[in-house]
Amino acid sequence: MDNCSESPKDQTNENKTALVVDDDQWVSDLLCRVISRSGFKVISASSCHEATQHILQDTLQLIMLDVNLPDGCGLDLISEIKELQPNAIVITMTGDNPAWVEEKSKELKVAHHIVKPFELSDLIDIISDISNNLK
Repeated sequence: MDNCSESPKDQTNENKTALVVDDDQWVSDLLCRVISRSGFKVISASSCHEATQHILQDTLQLIMLDVNLPDGCGLDLISEIKELQPNAIVITMTGDNPAWVEEKSKELKVAHHIVKPFELSDLIDIISDISNNLK
């Protein structure tokens, strides 16, 4: 578990918290930087277990969720997220995108499904739109 917000204190809206769940440290760091620049306080997790702890303890507005995690499938967390964090916006991500993953993401009504590698500009646009809509 890690607090990875890099925004200056005066630019971060403490009412907007995002959780980044990815076991790839490079991807996690990149996501943390992009999301924090949109005004979120950002925390990170690298496993389903760590993510569950944050889902239980923190009030989250945005969750970036990798599908393939070392201790399970990120998609399996979505029902728990919907129950405990009903207002959280969920974005799923995966490096391999079999048809069933995209179908399951749509079925679970996630806001966006992103395939890695992704265009940084596309991610910035998505996060900016979400941040602006939460104001």
